[in-house]
Amino acid sequence: AGMGWTVWWVSSTLLLIAIIIITCAASSTSTNTTTVRLQEALHTKARYTEVLAELLANISRVDSLIEDLSDAVIIDDPEHETASSGARSRELQRHSTQRSAGRDGYPPIGGLTPHEAAQRNGLLQFYKHTIGTQWLSVCRGHSFPPVGCWASDDNVCAWLGVTCQPFNTTINNTIITEYLVTELSLPSNALGIGIPPAIASLNLSLLLLNLSSNTQLVNFPQEMQHLSELRVLDLSNCHFGGELPDALGYLTKLETLYLQQNKFTAPFPPHIHHLVSLKYLNLSGVNFRYSTVDANLFTFMPNLTELSLNDLESFIVPTPLFNMSNLERIELRGNHVLDALDLAGLSRMKRLTYLDLSDCDINFPLPNEIGEATSLRFLRFSDNANMGGSLPQGIGQLVRLEYLDFHNAGIEYGLEPINSLTSLRELNAAQNWITSLPSRLWTLTNLTYLNVTQNHINTIDFETLCHLTLLRVLDLSENQINGTLSVCIGKLAQLSVFDLSYNRLKGELPKSFAELTQMTRFSVASNHLDLVPHHLFTYMDNLVALTLSSNSFSCKAPNLQNLSRLQAVSLSSNLFSGTLPLINLQSLHTLELSNNAFTSPLTDWYSNFNGYLFDVSFNSLHGNLLALDGIIAEQISVGSNQLDGQIPDYLGRIKELNVLLLSNNRFTGELPPNLFDGTSDLKVLSVRHNQLVGAIPYASPTASMFAIDLGFNFFDGNLLPLQPIIAQYTQLYYVSIEGNNNMSAGSSEQGVLWRLDDENP
Repeated sequence: AGMGWTVWWVSSTLLLIAIIIITCAASSTSTNTTTVRLQEALHTKARYTEVLAELLANISRVDSLIEDLSDAVIIDDPEHETASSGARSRELQRHSTQRSAGRDGYPPIGGLTPHEAAQRNGLLQFYKHTIGTQWLSVCRGHSFPPVGCWASDDNVCAWLGVTCQPFNTTINNTIITEYLVTELSLPSNALGIGIPPAIASLNLSLLLLNLSSNTQLVNFPQEMQHLSELRVLDLSNCHFGGELPDALGYLTKLETLYLQQNKFTAPFPPHIHHLVSLKYLNLSGVNFRYSTVDANLFTFMPNLTELSLNDLESFIVPTPLFNMSNLERIELRGNHVLDALDLAGLSRMKRLTYLDLSDCDINFPLPNEIGEATSLRFLRFSDNANMGGSLPQGIGQLVRLEYLDFHNAGIEYGLEPINSLTSLRELNAAQNWITSLPSRLWTLTNLTYLNVTQNHINTIDFETLCHLTLLRVLDLSENQINGTLSVCIGKLAQLSVFDLSYNRLKGELPKSFAELTQMTRFSVASNHLDLVPHHLFTYMDNLVALTLSSNSFSCKAPNLQNLSRLQAVSLSSNLFSGTLPLINLQSLHTLELSNNAFTSPLTDWYSNFNGYLFDVSFNSLHGNLLALDGIIAEQISVGSNQLDGQIPDYLGRIKELNVLLLSNNRFTGELPPNLFDGTSDLKVLSVRHNQLVGAIPYASPTASMFAIDLGFNFFDGNLLPLQPIIAQYTQLYYVSIEGNNNMSAGSSEQGVLWRLDDENP
């Protein structure tokens, strides 16, 4: 009404001006009079022209205000998706801006369009509600001065995690470009509390919202229903609870929804079936206990191609799931109510490429119909220990299968269908009751990973395995394999993991193994092998872990001096003799040389050891411990040797030290006081069966010991110096002073193992 009156008033004014001009010109009686009146008319026209211009400007401002008010109303109306009824049009294409642009093409705050201003305010509310001052990162990168910082940089499109796109829009018949937020991605950034209702300010443009792995997020506002353009929503690994909000049902353009590992609870949300555009859905780890689910729930999603419902506790998977022929990926791992699952429906799933049924308590064999899902490339049904029996013959039809995992599935026999899987790259058949490998395993020339550990195989044709030249991992451990190792294994040039531990192999390690230069982990522990060539491992530059323990090797220890990547070496429980091997210490953290026949003194080579375990116990080493000054380890074991001299006090200065085992040697003198002063983190000390004398040093209350064995020495006095830690008997578990005839416990009893789990001695 106000606009109509304004237009009428302007029209009348224009008419009045025209009449004045014509009248003045027609009624002139003299030149002077005409000139004067004409000047007056022109002056009047100019004055009204100024008024008219001002009125037109006011009309433009009123029109813009009305449009903005319309936009504000539409933001609160989920049924609308456009900004106005024709006064404003937007396009998802790039245009050059016609406004005065600020930095990076983004207009200064004073030049923001209403939508840009609303989005900026909405993002500021988001920053406030998620406690932005405590975020792990607020700015882009690590430059100085910082750039792209939330709440301080004028250009929101430069803010951390914010992506904008130019949108064409028409305001007052003028086409301009506004920059609107299309992506907001702040994963693993310690966002707090919850998403504010102001998130709705991004309703016109937001396509992707990723707030995953922010474990303090708990609030899921209903206003998210207004994000009608959203295509990707990732709120996985957060802390959202309660029922899945109805707001999700309004996001009808959503294509990807990741809500796994939250605390949403039953019932299963029926409104999810409104998401007809959904392609990728992951609800793994959400607790839908015994939820009643519409059997046809997922059939309302004709575009769904990937479905992940792992670890839903007692969630009952709808039976018609395998009727959805459009599905390409199904993950049901860790669900234990699958008894009625119609696996025969797999025959209809011609597009299925990925199927995970592991740890589902399936107590029946897979049906032969699985062979009709001919697009399968990944199949896992491991950790179903009661499936039993044999593999279905239909598996042999899955000629595209690249990954097959049925470890711990109770399979006993019937591996022959595997012979037809010529595309197979990885086979995991561990922890079953298998007694032999497939007869034509050598035909699987694409195989890179073979794991049959913990079965009952007693015979292996290594010549057959040598045809698998692409093998990277070969694990035959914990079987009953007899015989000797074949020379041809050295031809498996790609091999990086070789584990035949816990079998019955005998003989020597073939010299051809020296050609396995890609090896990273090598283990033949717990066999009956007796010879290892001294330079067998010299050129395995990538070797990280070497385990030769519990065999009958009676030769010189192998040369490991140049292997700078070695992290763990175990040569224990053999008959290696001579001097201790010089092992590269650059990366080493675990060294086990115990239970051998080494006879050399300790050398300062190992004073540079810095790691977890240093164990040379149960040998015939002699000399003293001074050579190890500088060693850093959590556990040091030199027990059961022929070491002598005093126990050096540098041991008490190793802060990382937890366990110190010096028993069964010939150490003399007194215990270093700093072993008990709390400098180190020492928890277990054993000096049993030595020749130590004197009184026990006084312990600091900060000492953290819980086991002390002082037995069979020549200590005198009593345990009173240990009173500060004995008083903390919930920590100190036992003290032994057995065999110290001149020592008492400070009570009527002595010379026994004091157990401190009930009361102080």
